[in-house]
Amino acid sequence: MVSVMRNALIALGSNLDSPEKQLERALALLAALPAINIRAVSPFFNTAPVGYDHQPWFVNAVCWVETPLGPKTLLNELMGIERRMGRVRDPHSRFGPRIIDLDLLMVDCQVFQSEDLTLPHPRMHQRGFVLAPIEALLNTLKTSAEASEYLAIEAWVNANLPIPLADCLSQLAPEDKTQGLKSGQIAPVRFQCLV
Repeated sequence: MVSVMRNALIALGSNLDSPEKQLERALALLAALPAINIRAVSPFFNTAPVGYDHQPWFVNAVCWVETPLGPKTLLNELMGIERRMGRVRDPHSRFGPRIIDLDLLMVDCQVFQSEDLTLPHPRMHQRGFVLAPIEALLNTLKTSAEASEYLAIEAWVNANLPIPLADCLSQLAPEDKTQGLKSGQIAPVRFQCLV
């Protein structure tokens, strides 16, 4: 039986215990899953915390994967990685410090709603710390991937946003361009393109 492969975009974030290393570990655990093919990873960005300012800055990235898994199963795999890495979800400190945060942003162009998952992610178009890595990933794909593949991925991303990515970025308040980063503070840390 042939499995249908789906494109998924996952946001990664950490602000505890060497955040860069935590993102690298999460990516390694994700890549070790037999049903996951990591296609590309954005640069890592240093970003200001949102919702609770009295905590260390975050390191954020996004990765594009191909998988036969449906949204709910993929979310369960992501939460399993979070648990393996020591994350305990506390509903009272939703925006507090965390060892790892893996958010499923989109799976193909599926619209999905459950108690613990909404696709496409309902707030990604308002979050500079998500949009900047997506833009960086697309810009790198533009120069490294086949033109048709880049155009397909760009169209997929834009189809999952309420307005095109460029418009989402232009509508962010200046202080929210990457959730509090000012020009010159956007600091890609590392990049890996697997296309």
